[in-house]
Amino acid sequence: MLGSSLAIKSGLQFVTKAAALGIPIAIVNQGPTGGDADATLTLDAPLGPTLTDLASQL
Repeated sequence: MLGSSLAIKSGLQFVTKAAALGIPIAIVNQGPTGGDADATLTLDAPLGPTLTDLASQL
């Protein structure tokens, strides 16, 4: 999940379903989210620069 969709809970259903299916979950967000407990990886970072840096590495 990316950005604020978990901070305001609209994306939480996707995290919950993925976790139930055993699908790894990575969350990139500034601050905690409702999905952090189910995440395989959490990264507390600004989304724009983080995705830009990741894309430049690929």
